[in-house]
Amino acid sequence: EVSADPKHAQALEVPVAVRLTARKPSRYTFGLGYGTDTGARGQLGWERRYLNADGHHVRAETRVSEIEKSLSASYLIPIRDPRTDQLAFSATYSEGDTRTADTELRRLATSRTVARGDWREILSLNLQNEKFVVGGDAGESTLLMPDAQWSRSWGESRVYTRDGARLVLGLRGAADSLGSDTDFVQTRITAKWIEDVGTRGRVILRGDVGASRVDDFAKLPPSVRFFAGGDRSVRGYAFDTLGPTNARGEVIGGQHLLVTSVEYEHVVYGNWAVAAFYDAGNALDDFTDPLEKGAGLGLRWKSPVGQVRIDVATALSDPDKPWRLHLNVGPDL
Repeated sequence: EVSADPKHAQALEVPVAVRLTARKPSRYTFGLGYGTDTGARGQLGWERRYLNADGHHVRAETRVSEIEKSLSASYLIPIRDPRTDQLAFSATYSEGDTRTADTELRRLATSRTVARGDWREILSLNLQNEKFVVGGDAGESTLLMPDAQWSRSWGESRVYTRDGARLVLGLRGAADSLGSDTDFVQTRITAKWIEDVGTRGRVILRGDVGASRVDDFAKLPPSVRFFAGGDRSVRGYAFDTLGPTNARGEVIGGQHLLVTSVEYEHVVYGNWAVAAFYDAGNALDDFTDPLEKGAGLGLRWKSPVGQVRIDVATALSDPDKPWRLHLNVGPDL
């Protein structure tokens, strides 16, 4: 609580009183949700906010959905500017079951997060073991994987913006000479741009491009392969059901990714809006491979935690597929 007392100012100095009340040492979180990509989902978390005078803290979280369940724990140490910068040591266990792959993942990681001007930089080193079944073929992969990510947002609000953008750049890889099962280098660029049109309209452009160089793709686990389709990818198709297939016609994921989207949204009353969109994209083995296309209409409601988006889309590249419902909730950026 901060209060100023200008009546007792002397020269150019105003007395300011600051009163602090310590937060409770433990913080608990609980959440429920639903999305057509994940189905019903829940989250339970615990954080010990301070362990010592240097601000060290620990965090544990479990997440459960119809396609994945995970348990993670982290030890976090503030560095440089404690508002934005930290060093983290974490352990994660997860099991996934999608239409294309079954996975069991164990990961140990250390990461360093810092703010560099308007950019956020995360440098990490991950040691992961992943057992998987994809396209009917079983495998197991161990990777020692350096990872770098840089992100930046423009705009006054990330929850709902009339004019803004977000850019995420990622680079990761592994080498068998350092104990990994295969050599690969992978980069990914994700961008979103929102521009207002008049007083009621918005144009929303979205792009996602990824590329890999892999020595032995069969040894690459699903968590590092590219898939497309779903609420935030190519609508009109189920989550992660687009990509190269094996001889049996089963999707096994690709080395590259290309997804684009254009959407127009128009406010019709209060916090309610309607939208029309066109998506194109696919997971690819070669950037000359064909893209799958989807289009549809949507209903939007601006909630305090971000838009509630209800979309009805059709798979233009596959006329035999029925219209598909997509539901997701979250901030614009």
